[in-house]
Amino acid sequence: MDSRAETWLVLPLNVAAVMPEELQPESEVVWVELELYLRDRGKELKTLARPTARALWLKSIREVRAGEAGRRADYEDASRALVLELQKHAEFDAMVVPSLFVRKAVLQERVARWDGVERALEFESRGGATLEDDETGVEGTAAAASLHVVVFDAHGRKLHEGVGGLEPLVRVRVLGEDSFGKPAYSFAARETVFSDTAHLREGFVAAFGRFLPPDER
Repeated sequence: MDSRAETWLVLPLNVAAVMPEELQPESEVVWVELELYLRDRGKELKTLARPTARALWLKSIREVRAGEAGRRADYEDASRALVLELQKHAEFDAMVVPSLFVRKAVLQERVARWDGVERALEFESRGGATLEDDETGVEGTAAAASLHVVVFDAHGRKLHEGVGGLEPLVRVRVLGEDSFGKPAYSFAARETVFSDTAHLREGFVAAFGRFLPPDER
């Protein structure tokens, strides 16, 4: 079985991992766009309500830890058990487990790079004015959102795992110059993230990689 499978069961975001608080308010945008993206790739989708998916995931963990593997049972063991349980109730060719999480983006000049994507940084003055034409640059790392996906076949075998960057979570606030004449800056949380659907789709392409080529229909 490969990415040409028609029916995919997509679990709700972060069924197997706690979603960072800063990503929760706008996570629904990512979910909606992910569904649209997969349908555009020709997939028929099935989904589960979050409470049901979470309960079944926890049940799968308990079952595999009660088996021969005991405490050695891992994420893939629990995922396999979940697939087999879900197959009793619905037919599907693959199960997708998506999760949002926070990563560190590498900053260089006015660009952030991480998990296969590159994003222009937002700059503002201490008073809040946007600095689109300013030449100030930064170096270091900052928080950014990424999507992690794992795909299993109908027997619970892992087919693919990947990560794609979505959006930086901060903007750069220029404070002036330090005592050495170098730019001084701090980071402030962006008021909205996940508003650029093109950025989201680029992140999805990075996460699914060669398993789901962007031109596949």
